[in-house]
Amino acid sequence: MTAEPVNSGLLRSGRPKSPYPGLRPFEVDEWSIFFGREQMVDEVIDRLAAHQLVMIHGSSGSGKSSLVRAGVLPKLARQHMRAGTPWKTCSIRPSGGPLWNLAKEFAALDGYADDIERVRQIVAQLIAKRSRCRMWRARLKA
Repeated sequence: MTAEPVNSGLLRSGRPKSPYPGLRPFEVDEWSIFFGREQMVDEVIDRLAAHQLVMIHGSSGSGKSSLVRAGVLPKLARQHMRAGTPWKTCSIRPSGGPLWNLAKEFAALDGYADDIERVRQIVAQLIAKRSRCRMWRARLKA
């Protein structure tokens, strides 16, 4: 997916043809039939507010994409409409180099989608942050 601002297009209120999408993930326009994970959605948004970045990970088929697409993004859009909070979102898939994919999406959010040098700078920043996180984790275990 490409980086795009959260907008009211995520809040279409029409009901999907089927109340269950089958094996595929729920999409953003199916938010009205996505339920049962409200607490998880709220937790993701709380963490996002506190840390500005949340990474959702888990086993294949565990509902990560549905949680984000039909839960988190529509709720952010509703909050944006109420408070005018300018959310920008992106999503990546880990195939083909997850760090590079993440950096590419971050660059696109800043308007540098085709600037390879900017993507390289972001990758370097992410690697440096990961190194600092490992250092702190090692200190906490000691």
